[in-house]
Amino acid sequence: MNILDFHTHAYPDKIADRLTARMQAVTSGAKRYGDGTVTMLQQRNAARGITHCVQLNIAATVNSVTRMNDFAISVRDRQGIIPFGTLHPDQSLQQMHDELQRLQDHGIRGVKLQPVSQGFFINEPRAMTMWEQLAKWDMVVCIHCGADPADKGIAHASPWMAAQMLDAFPSLKAVLAHMGGMDEWDQAEALIWGRDVYIDIAMTEARLHGDVLARMLAKHPHDKILYGSDYPWHDGEELAYLAELPAALHSQILWGNGARLLGLEETGV
Repeated sequence: MNILDFHTHAYPDKIADRLTARMQAVTSGAKRYGDGTVTMLQQRNAARGITHCVQLNIAATVNSVTRMNDFAISVRDRQGIIPFGTLHPDQSLQQMHDELQRLQDHGIRGVKLQPVSQGFFINEPRAMTMWEQLAKWDMVVCIHCGADPADKGIAHASPWMAAQMLDAFPSLKAVLAHMGGMDEWDQAEALIWGRDVYIDIAMTEARLHGDVLARMLAKHPHDKILYGSDYPWHDGEELAYLAELPAALHSQILWGNGARLLGLEETGV
């Protein structure tokens, strides 16, 4: 069975171990699995039975966008790795155009945005410019949603902000990470679950309480739910409770939904 992890991270070999060690202090539970390299990600995938993963790249500054996209392009032929590029809200329209063109020319199917580390709010004008361009270019965009260990209590991507974004750009191929609102489950349930938008379940297993997962599964379109782990900060603990789902739904979440979104062939190529 093919399994697609829609939410993983890896970094260039020269900086991966040092960078992820520094980031560990501000991750949920202060955990880190592996050394942050693509090689370690591939080894982890093999151990977990994961055949494919979306490897997400983030540019913390506008000056690092080109470098991070260079890295995404460099790993696109690695076995089982589907890299996403990135943008930054401080780019000019021409810079966004040039990077999106370059990514598409190299077969990159999407981008990742992290509002906290990139210093923006997902409903502010700078962000709306990015959503407009991504919708125009028909690119998938994975967006961190909800609380973040580094946000200092300031909401950058709450579900109500995501709802405003979706209302403004209904054609945007958005994947709202962390069930549409990490630790903001009631707001996510009221404003996101049930909408025609993809959500992933990355890093939710240890944070869910009571019947939150059951409520989400009952309300959200089953063809819009994606498996994700957030490796190397989380290592696929969600797989255990997903295994308890009916076989058809289990297959949808672990492979079919993400494969369809990314245009993967039935063979998994």
